[in-house]
Amino acid sequence: MSGRGRVASFIIVHHPPNPWFDLPVVVATVELDEGPRVISNVCDVPVDQVEIGMPVEVFFAPTDEPGVAVPLFRPAEGR
Repeated sequence: MSGRGRVASFIIVHHPPNPWFDLPVVVATVELDEGPRVISNVCDVPVDQVEIGMPVEVFFAPTDEPGVAVPLFRPAEGR
C-alpha cells in the first residue's frame, strides 16, 4: 500500500489528560487510496486546520519497545 489517503472523518480529543499524548489529539478515520480505512492520529498540523477530504500520508513513530513503531498520518506533500 502507498500509505496515502484522505481524512474521511475525525474527532478532536481534549480530555482526559494522558501522559502519552499532548492534547488535543486528532483521531481520524483515513481512507487509503487503495480503499481500506484505518483509524489513526493526524499529526504535524494545527487541529483547526484538519478537514474532511484532507490528503494525508503515513509515517511511523517509534515506541519504547525496540523494533516497534506506530503508524500515524500527516498532511501529504505535493498533493
